[in-house]
Amino acid sequence: MQRNIVILTAAAVLLLSGCRDESPHSQATMASPPSAAMQVEHAGRIAPAALNRLGETAGRKRASEWLAYRHDVSVESSNVSAAYARTREACFSLDGCRLISASLTAGDHPYAHLGMRMPAAAIETVKEVASSSNTITSSTTSATDYREEVTDITARQSMLHAQRTSLIDIQSRANKVSDLIEVAQELSRVQNEIEALDGRFNRIKVETSSDFLTISFATPVTGGRWFAPVIYSFQSVPSEFASSLGAVIAFIAFAVPWLIPFSLFVFIWRIMGFKRPTFRSLKFWRRKEQ
Repeated sequence: MQRNIVILTAAAVLLLSGCRDESPHSQATMASPPSAAMQVEHAGRIAPAALNRLGETAGRKRASEWLAYRHDVSVESSNVSAAYARTREACFSLDGCRLISASLTAGDHPYAHLGMRMPAAAIETVKEVASSSNTITSSTTSATDYREEVTDITARQSMLHAQRTSLIDIQSRANKVSDLIEVAQELSRVQNEIEALDGRFNRIKVETSSDFLTISFATPVTGGRWFAPVIYSFQSVPSEFASSLGAVIAFIAFAVPWLIPFSLFVFIWRIMGFKRPTFRSLKFWRRKEQ
């Protein structure tokens, strides 16, 4: 009886030890470390999963998170230079307002243009300053949606970072010079792509974190607006005539230096006794060739 108990106890111990050896923990402990090629393949499998997670994250963002707004305003002012200077100074006095472009054209029909980037809350303030004692003739707002591009950029960044990590690991274990050169070239290419994507992502962040406002200033049109093109045409006659005259003078100044060698060539031609070919001579030579 005691002998049977000892046998059953030994069998139970062996059975339990066999179950522990077949457990996942034991298998993971005894498994050999993956090779560099397997690590690269594993990194390639991780990238699509990261893409899906990043896509879901971007999809949960607010609809206006990756929208870049642009506002275009046209203003009629009897004093274009004053309105231009006042609006520009208003931008300088506001926090977060940056002057991107500015131009002022004087003359019979002065014209000015301002391009500014600023927080969305400051748009109405600058518009009020620009329209003070003036008339807003047009105001449009448009937006560019960067959600899909941001999703693609973030997914691509995740994949490239995983690829760079794998390449660095392969580079540390490479023994041949040719392998080191090949890995270094691929690593440089991946790094350049990462930097390009980072630059594009930063530009999108700037465009979506603030609004772009353009304001054009022009003198008011006298008479009915439907007759404005005709009025502008008559008013621009003196300036157009002056521009055309200037172009003719420039052409003459360009052509005069060439008249001297051309005249010298004609003079030598006459001295040497060459004659200008006539229609009859050409007809004679054609007959002779036939």
